[in-house]
Amino acid sequence: MRWVGVLVCALLTMSYADFVELPEGFASYINDPQALVVASPGRSGSTLLVKAVAKAAGGRAVLKTHQFVPKEFQGKALFIFSQPDRAAESALHKLLEDEAFGELHFQHLFSSDKKWLAEMGHDTRKQSLYHNLLAYDALGTGIHLQKWLFDWVVPAPKETAQILAIKYERLWDVETQEAIRTFCHLDSFELPQKKERGCEEKKMSSLELLLRRVYNEERKKPPEYKAYDYARQLWEKAPPFQFLSQI
Repeated sequence: MRWVGVLVCALLTMSYADFVELPEGFASYINDPQALVVASPGRSGSTLLVKAVAKAAGGRAVLKTHQFVPKEFQGKALFIFSQPDRAAESALHKLLEDEAFGELHFQHLFSSDKKWLAEMGHDTRKQSLYHNLLAYDALGTGIHLQKWLFDWVVPAPKETAQILAIKYERLWDVETQEAIRTFCHLDSFELPQKKERGCEEKKMSSLELLLRRVYNEERKKPPEYKAYDYARQLWEKAPPFQFLSQI
């Protein structure tokens, strides 16, 4: 399949981390207590975080994934998630401009609606006024947050936790960065300077601008789309960071 070739090229250039596409991809790392995973529902700062972790990891295995980490995994996992409406806008922009990215992103997310993708003809650039990522949470952001933050985990002491869940918006807080350092044993962990998220309107297609205007009727900042009400509630409920272990 064509997208497999695209994935191979992406992996060859991802020198800072190994990408775990499916759950079975953890097999080679499952018993490595030094291994580190950066997971996310996508478009939530995971690439930025995984680069910073890899730079400080000193040769330890660093993985990036949109899957849930197996309970048997002996290493540590960082789960980063962001304001769902902003993540949806970012995903929409990428899906409209890059057919290969769109199909791959749906394949990698355990929470995504594969039937919706099939209805699109697997070309996510062909979204319409009524069939689009702002009208429907096709990537399953709400499901993803529910599983990672509530259904499959419980709060745990830092010393025994398997997962550190982090809000992207609070990633640059001193307390959050210190939590990452101590949890993952990364003394030299540092983040790049924070930059404003989002895409300039001049870089958006007419369809993207139309969808943003129609589905964010009140033009709030940050935006709010009804399809992401549930996901937004979960995001708002979550603390800046929290230590978790799997049930």
